[in-house]
Amino acid sequence: MRFFTSSFAALSVLVVAASAVATPSKPKPKGCDPHASGKDLVKRQEAAIADYAHYMLDEKDPQTGFDLYVPEQYIQHAPSYPGDGRQVTLDYLVPFFKANEVFFSKLKTYAGSGHAFMRYQVDVPPGGASGLNGTFAGVNILRFQGTCFVEHWELLQQVTGKETNPHSFF
Repeated sequence: MRFFTSSFAALSVLVVAASAVATPSKPKPKGCDPHASGKDLVKRQEAAIADYAHYMLDEKDPQTGFDLYVPEQYIQHAPSYPGDGRQVTLDYLVPFFKANEVFFSKLKTYAGSGHAFMRYQVDVPPGGASGLNGTFAGVNILRFQGTCFVEHWELLQQVTGKETNPHSFF
Protein backbone atom coordinates (compact mmCIF):
# COMPACT_ATOMS: atom_id res chain seq x y z
CA MET A 1 0.00 0.00 0.00
CA ARG A 2 2.86 2.36 0.84
CA PHE A 3 4.40 1.68 -2.60
CA PHE A 4 1.08 2.44 -4.30
CA THR A 5 0.65 5.74 -2.41
CA SER A 6 4.23 6.83 -3.15
CA SER A 7 3.93 5.82 -6.81
CA PHE A 8 0.64 7.64 -7.18
CA ALA A 9 2.07 10.81 -5.63
CA ALA A 10 5.13 10.66 -7.91
CA LEU A 11 2.94 10.07 -10.96
CA SER A 12 0.73 13.04 -10.01
CA VAL A 13 3.76 15.32 -9.75
CA LEU A 14 5.00 14.14 -13.16
CA VAL A 15 1.60 14.68 -14.81
CA VAL A 16 1.33 18.21 -13.40
CA ALA A 17 4.91 19.02 -14.42
CA ALA A 18 4.43 17.58 -17.91
CA SER A 19 1.21 19.52 -18.45
CA ALA A 20 2.92 22.73 -17.37
CA VAL A 21 5.66 22.13 -19.93
CA ALA A 22 3.29 20.90 -22.66
CA THR A 23 0.75 23.71 -22.25
CA PRO A 24 2.34 26.95 -23.35
CA SER A 25 0.90 30.00 -21.66
CA LYS A 26 -0.36 32.81 -23.85
CA PRO A 27 2.48 35.30 -24.12
CA LYS A 28 1.60 38.67 -22.64
CA PRO A 29 1.51 41.34 -25.32
CA LYS A 30 4.40 43.77 -25.27
CA GLY A 31 2.12 46.76 -25.50
CA CYS A 32 1.55 49.26 -28.21
CA ASP A 33 4.10 50.93 -30.45
CA PRO A 34 3.21 54.52 -31.40
CA HIS A 35 5.80 54.42 -34.20
CA ALA A 36 4.56 51.18 -35.79
CA SER A 37 4.25 51.29 -39.55
CA GLY A 38 4.74 49.08 -42.57
CA LYS A 39 2.90 46.49 -44.61
CA ASP A 40 1.68 44.54 -41.59
CA LEU A 41 0.36 47.58 -39.67
CA VAL A 42 -3.34 46.84 -40.25
CA LYS A 43 -2.82 43.24 -39.13
CA ARG A 44 -1.08 44.48 -35.98
CA GLN A 45 -3.87 47.00 -35.37
CA GLU A 46 -6.48 44.23 -35.77
CA ALA A 47 -4.60 42.20 -33.15
CA ALA A 48 -4.40 45.25 -30.88
CA ILE A 49 -8.15 45.95 -30.93
CA ALA A 50 -8.97 42.27 -30.38
CA ASP A 51 -6.60 42.09 -27.41
CA TYR A 52 -7.75 45.43 -26.00
CA ALA A 53 -11.41 44.33 -26.28
CA HIS A 54 -10.54 41.10 -24.49
CA TYR A 55 -9.08 42.95 -21.51
CA MET A 56 -11.79 45.61 -21.43
CA LEU A 57 -14.94 43.55 -22.04
CA ASP A 58 -14.11 39.89 -21.33
CA GLU A 59 -11.75 40.34 -18.40
CA LYS A 60 -13.28 43.68 -17.29
CA ASP A 61 -9.73 44.82 -16.59
CA PRO A 62 -9.36 48.36 -17.95
CA GLN A 63 -6.07 48.86 -16.10
CA THR A 64 -4.32 46.14 -18.13
CA GLY A 65 -6.01 47.22 -21.37
CA PHE A 66 -4.83 50.79 -20.83
CA ASP A 67 -1.36 49.79 -19.63
CA LEU A 68 -0.85 47.89 -22.87
CA TYR A 69 -2.57 50.09 -25.44
CA VAL A 70 -3.26 53.65 -24.23
CA PRO A 71 -0.48 56.25 -23.88
CA GLU A 72 -0.63 59.27 -21.58
CA GLN A 73 -1.93 61.56 -24.34
CA TYR A 74 -5.49 60.27 -24.78
CA ILE A 75 -8.44 62.29 -26.06
CA GLN A 76 -11.79 61.22 -24.60
CA HIS A 77 -15.03 62.20 -26.38
CA ALA A 78 -17.46 59.97 -24.46
CA PRO A 79 -20.04 62.26 -22.81
CA SER A 80 -20.33 60.19 -19.63
CA TYR A 81 -16.62 60.48 -18.79
CA PRO A 82 -15.57 63.44 -16.62
CA GLY A 83 -12.86 64.74 -18.94
CA ASP A 84 -9.88 64.04 -21.17
CA GLY A 85 -6.86 61.89 -20.56
CA ARG A 86 -5.77 58.40 -19.74
CA GLN A 87 -5.93 58.73 -15.94
CA VAL A 88 -9.32 60.47 -15.93
CA THR A 89 -10.71 57.60 -18.01
CA LEU A 90 -9.17 54.95 -15.74
CA ASP A 91 -10.48 56.78 -12.66
CA TYR A 92 -13.94 56.36 -14.18
CA LEU A 93 -13.66 52.82 -15.59
CA VAL A 94 -11.89 50.93 -12.79
CA PRO A 95 -14.49 51.79 -10.10
CA PHE A 96 -17.31 51.32 -12.62
CA PHE A 97 -16.32 47.70 -13.26
CA LYS A 98 -15.83 47.06 -9.54
CA ALA A 99 -19.21 48.54 -8.56
CA ASN A 100 -21.34 47.19 -11.42
CA GLU A 101 -22.06 43.71 -12.63
CA VAL A 102 -22.13 44.04 -16.41
CA PHE A 103 -22.18 41.36 -19.07
CA PHE A 104 -20.83 41.85 -22.58
CA SER A 105 -21.73 39.73 -25.60
CA LYS A 106 -21.96 39.86 -29.40
CA LEU A 107 -18.55 41.50 -29.64
CA LYS A 108 -17.18 42.38 -33.07
CA THR A 109 -13.96 44.26 -33.68
CA TYR A 110 -12.54 45.91 -36.78
CA ALA A 111 -9.43 47.89 -37.62
CA GLY A 112 -8.59 49.84 -40.74
CA SER A 113 -7.79 53.32 -42.04
CA GLY A 114 -6.21 54.30 -38.74
CA HIS A 115 -9.29 53.55 -36.62
CA ALA A 116 -10.71 50.61 -34.70
CA PHE A 117 -14.26 49.74 -33.78
CA MET A 118 -15.75 47.54 -31.07
CA ARG A 119 -19.44 46.73 -31.37
CA TYR A 120 -21.11 44.84 -28.52
CA GLN A 121 -24.16 44.22 -26.40
CA VAL A 122 -23.96 45.07 -22.71
CA ASP A 123 -26.46 43.89 -20.13
CA VAL A 124 -26.60 45.87 -16.90
CA PRO A 125 -28.71 44.30 -14.13
CA PRO A 126 -30.68 46.70 -11.92
CA GLY A 127 -29.21 47.84 -8.64
CA GLY A 128 -25.72 48.75 -9.79
CA ALA A 129 -23.94 51.93 -8.80
CA SER A 130 -24.22 53.35 -12.32
CA GLY A 131 -27.99 53.79 -12.05
CA LEU A 132 -28.32 52.15 -15.47
CA ASN A 133 -30.09 48.90 -16.07
CA GLY A 134 -31.16 47.03 -19.15
CA THR A 135 -29.63 45.97 -22.43
CA PHE A 136 -27.59 48.40 -24.49
CA ALA A 137 -25.97 48.37 -27.92
CA GLY A 138 -22.49 49.83 -27.69
CA VAL A 139 -19.97 51.04 -30.24
CA ASN A 140 -16.52 52.30 -29.35
CA ILE A 141 -14.46 54.06 -31.99
CA LEU A 142 -10.75 54.45 -31.35
CA ARG A 143 -8.10 56.27 -33.36
CA PHE A 144 -4.70 54.67 -33.73
CA GLN A 145 -1.25 56.15 -33.57
CA GLY A 146 0.82 53.16 -34.65
CA THR A 147 -0.74 50.39 -32.56
CA CYS A 148 -1.71 52.67 -29.64
CA PHE A 149 -5.17 54.10 -29.03
CA VAL A 150 -4.97 57.87 -28.71
CA GLU A 151 -8.59 58.98 -29.12
CA HIS A 152 -11.96 57.48 -28.17
CA TRP A 153 -15.65 57.99 -28.99
CA GLU A 154 -18.45 55.94 -27.44
CA LEU A 155 -22.06 55.43 -28.44
CA LEU A 156 -24.59 53.61 -26.25
CA GLN A 157 -28.24 53.08 -27.04
CA GLN A 158 -30.73 51.16 -24.95
CA VAL A 159 -32.32 48.13 -26.56
CA THR A 160 -35.99 48.22 -25.56
CA GLY A 161 -37.28 45.18 -27.43
CA LYS A 162 -39.86 47.42 -29.09
CA GLU A 163 -37.73 48.40 -32.09
CA THR A 164 -39.69 48.41 -35.35
CA ASN A 165 -36.70 47.45 -37.49
CA PRO A 166 -36.19 43.66 -37.38
CA HIS A 167 -32.45 44.16 -38.01
CA SER A 168 -31.92 46.58 -35.13
CA PHE A 169 -28.52 46.67 -33.48
CA PHE A 170 -27.20 43.12 -33.98
